[in-house]
Amino acid sequence: MNEDLILDEILSLMMGVEGEYTIFGEFSIQNETYDELSKRILPLCQNYVKVENYIQIHSQISYGYVQHALCASLKEILQVIFFFFVSLF
Repeated sequence: MNEDLILDEILSLMMGVEGEYTIFGEFSIQNETYDELSKRILPLCQNYVKVENYIQIHSQISYGYVQHALCASLKEILQVIFFFFVSLF
């Protein structure tokens, strides 16, 4: 299994898109190394998507200025996490 393909699958999961070898919540790769990696990465991807969805819903001014500021900060943190993750590979 090519590492670039694995990276693409993981990045797709972080964006909430199921890939060729992944279904949200499962990673179907027949390799122990990647299987262990997937068990560690999948919860991160799921939480990343949950926070992203929260930001999309609650970032409107109608939820209040504090909520809007919180979502803006969370969005910046998610960008840092995403770029950090990309830089690992």
